[in-house]
Amino acid sequence: MSFGLFAGGRAVELISLVDPRLVEDTEDREHFQSDCLFVWRVMVDRTQQGRGYGTQAIHFACNYARLVGLQGVSLTTMDQEAGNALPFYERLGFHPTGRRLDGEIELVRRA
Repeated sequence: MSFGLFAGGRAVELISLVDPRLVEDTEDREHFQSDCLFVWRVMVDRTQQGRGYGTQAIHFACNYARLVGLQGVSLTTMDQEAGNALPFYERLGFHPTGRRLDGEIELVRRA
């Protein structure tokens, strides 16, 4: 499922989430923490970055996870590229799980 954030009638951010309980394929399900909502993507318009929209999106995901009975939020991010988002997610309380998925580091924030 995907959600958009609008400011002044303009789309500024998109977040896509996956509830692992709804993933039917067993092999695909192994890519997710079974008790965490998975953030597939957070995209903020470049002209709108630095205004707190990404933080709002992550807080939305955490609140949504609690609402639907999950224990936290997980995601993956590039950690070996210059200017990566790892410090951003760590500031929001995410911690590495020790797993790498599709070349990205997996992070979890428990409720």
